[in-house]
Amino acid sequence: MELKKAITLRRSIRKYNSKPIDDELLTEIIENACFAPSAMNVQPWFFVVVKSEENKGKLLNLMKEATIRLNPKLSERFKSHPEVVIDTNLFMNSLGNAPVSVLVFLNKEYGENYFIDMVQSASACIQNFCLLAYESGLSTCWISGIRTIEDEVRREFGENLGQLVALVTVGYSNSNPVAPKRKLNRVKII
Repeated sequence: MELKKAITLRRSIRKYNSKPIDDELLTEIIENACFAPSAMNVQPWFFVVVKSEENKGKLLNLMKEATIRLNPKLSERFKSHPEVVIDTNLFMNSLGNAPVSVLVFLNKEYGENYFIDMVQSASACIQNFCLLAYESGLSTCWISGIRTIEDEVRREFGENLGQLVALVTVGYSNSNPVAPKRKLNRVKII
């Protein structure tokens, strides 16, 4: 698939079917995503793939608290569109029934001087992951709202790791949402 096509056609999917995802495919996508650029070549990312029913249940229980903590921010941001808040709450509480969720951590604690650099590096890796998943026929949704429950998630899934960067749901989708309007005038060439 042409890169431009993957970038422009990939969508955040919030509802998945139950088709399982092959472990080899997931591993291949993650390994290739790790070719992302990283500050000072630290390669600070670490992936925890949540796939077992037991661990998916633990994650969903934690997501209920994330939804509660995220609601004030959502309500303020979408005060003219309360339906977005409702839809987001439904998604956060179910993770769209995704067969797999990928927690992305920093591989260790990074001090204040390097934290932003490491998050940028991990974010480049997450973008690669989402595009490679799309190229492979999978759908994803990048969720930053999980950071509202970072301490709880780290205790459950990444006690020896650094900061939690994001959660990415992964699965197969039958839907094909329309792209939201792009905001214009975001470039100034000087």
